[in-house]
Amino acid sequence: MGLLFVESLPGPKVFKCKFCGVDSASPDAIVSKEFRGRHGRAYLFDSEKAYSEDQKYKEGKYILEKHMMLKEGW
Repeated sequence: MGLLFVESLPGPKVFKCKFCGVDSASPDAIVSKEFRGRHGRAYLFDSEKAYSEDQKYKEGKYILEKHMMLKEGW
């Protein structure tokens, strides 16, 4: 097994993974709170690149599904 490198995000408010507790995003990076993912409501965040031609509208963005996230410091 390799070493796990985890970086904590700065700031008092952070979104964390519900399952592993790793910091996922800062609320400052939210583009939209009214987005839908595969399993329900989601937050839309800034990202890098879309790899599928039919997903080009998401270029530069990614989603975090609300039911899989915890809010810390809220």
